Amino acid sequence: MNLAETEIPFDWQIVKVDQTSMCGADWLAENNVAACGVFYVYDANRHVHICSFTPSQECFPVASYATPTKSDLTEKESEALSEVETEILNSEEPVCYMDVSAVARLPHKSVGKVSEREEDEDRETYYDRVCEELREYYAGIPPWF
Repeated sequence: MNLAETEIPFDWQIVKVDQTSMCGADWLAENNVAACGVFYVYDANRHVHICSFTPSQECFPVASYATPTKSDLTEKESEALSEVETEILNSEEPVCYMDVSAVARLPHKSVGKVSEREEDEDRETYYDRVCEELREYYAGIPPWF
């Protein structure tokens, strides 16, 4: 078997990126947010080089989170927090590149079962399809961990 012809298996992961430090104290207080961030899906075995010799992970945003400053939210406060989460996710680029070593230090976990590769589907088409399926799935079910 030729090593160059061997396909590296996909290793789909979810990583949690805290973005609280990028928010101003006034904004956090105004929105009653203690912490916030984004969950990204990525293939841990896929390393890309974006204008650097250091490998990066190609990460796709799937869900956001905003932890409230208090536990007993009114319905209006809960709705406002959901709007903050939507605003955070909508502000993300469709893909984010993070240094492999940085991603390794963040909280992450394996994704469950993904759909099988179809017979006539090339590797890149399959990769794109699974990314989109995972984004759609986790958009409705934030992967809390």
